[in-house]
Formats: sequence, C-alpha cells, structure tokens
Amino acid sequence: MNKPVKLNGEARESPLYRFFNGNDAARNFLSGNIWFGRLTKYAAFEKNIRQDMTDGKYGRYRTVDKYNNEITVSNLSLTETYALCTSKPNDSHHVEQLRNRFSDNQKTKNPKYIKIFDVATFTSIIALALSKSIYANDILEIKWHKIEYTKGEFRNENDRPKELYLRQKHKNFKCENERRLVVKLRLGIDKTSPFCLSDSDIIKIYAKDHGLSVKESEKWKNDPCFRRDYLDKLHYIDTLKVSCSENLQNCVELLG
Repeated sequence: MNKPVKLNGEARESPLYRFFNGNDAARNFLSGNIWFGRLTKYAAFEKNIRQDMTDGKYGRYRTVDKYNNEITVSNLSLTETYALCTSKPNDSHHVEQLRNRFSDNQKTKNPKYIKIFDVATFTSIIALALSKSIYANDILEIKWHKIEYTKGEFRNENDRPKELYLRQKHKNFKCENERRLVVKLRLGIDKTSPFCLSDSDIIKIYAKDHGLSVKESEKWKNDPCFRRDYLDKLHYIDTLKVSCSENLQNCVELLG
C-alpha cells in the first residue's frame, strides 16, 4: 500500500501562472498531465532561458563571521528533487513579458499559458495523484517555495537558511518572480526505485553519448569497470510525470 504524499507547509497564494514554449504542452497540462523536471537538470539546458548552472545543487551567500571576516556560506543538496516552476506576475504587462520570455517564437508565436486560479485545490490534486502513483513510497514530501534572487550576494544574517539550494537563484532571473512546487525524495533510494533508470536505459544513453549502437554498448555490461563507472551508480529520471484523474478545470484555466 502506498503511503500518502503530504504537503509540507501551505500552498502559495493564488493565482500562479505556468508558461510554455508551445501550445501542446499547455493543453496537456490542462488535461491533467503534469511534468516535474529534475531540478539539477535545469543546469544542463543548453541555450535555454531556464538554464541555471547551480539550480538545485547549492545555495550560496556571503556574510561575515564572528571575527568580522567575510566568508562564503554554501547550502548543499543531499537528495534528488523535482520541481514544477510557476510565476507570480505583478500585472498583465508582466504576464505578456513572461509569456514571450518562455516562448519559442520560431515555432509558436503568442503561445497559450496556464493560470492556476486556485493553488490550494491544485496542490491537493497533485498530492493525491502522487499518492496513487508508483513513486509515492520514495517521496519524502512536496512543498511550495518562493524563490529569492540572492545567490552569491551579501546577507546581514550570519545564519544558514535551510533548503536554500531549493529556493535561491541568481538576480538575472528576478523577472520570473518564481514559485515552485518541489517534490523531495527520501534518503536511501536504491536502483529498484521507479525514480532510477534501469541498466538497459543507462546503456542506451551511453550508446547515444558515445556514438555507438546499443548492441555494441551491451557488450560492456558485464565488464567490472563499466559496471563500476556506469551501471552500479544511481541514474535518475529527468522528468516526473504526474497524471491527475481529477478535473483540473476547477482550479486551472488555459489562456492565450
């Protein structure tokens, strides 16, 4: 029996907006197919506006110690996390700014976007869907975070804020005014977890990365060094797909 997935804290204030680079993704969202991205994967988005080389890996700020020396404090990630990123625009002009920021104008001009007008109901539906999924037993919690755009900057507080790596970005991203719903995994996950890639999936990725056929790469699967360097390590899925059976139209609308 799956354990229920619970929300730590409260839902963010309504409304929130989710922007896309194409209309199909927006329609899929409205139909209940929600994708959470592996947070550390955002660092690998090449030539993408969401790229942040440190997102989900660590939080960092400068401060002074008790001897009045300036020091750098880092807050590191110990578990894997997946995030659904949304924004809290200030007004209609800001909505259009973000809509254009995240769109792929070469493919879709003026793409549709999602307005979550009841964030509490939306969050409850997500929690229920995760509780019914194959991922439930490996999830520690879900939690909303308001992003602060202070990475690497000076703080007067000489403390170590918890989970800063989940909610801190560089000031270059400040226009996004981001709120993210984060799925945090429990510690101690092993290769049997649905969050982990199978050996066959790892071999396919290895083949693609090295310009080999899958058949060629499979010859290495019993090699001790190959197993040590690739197959015996945990490789996480990049996308957590959540399928909601409840009607999202009670809390979400498609605009644009």
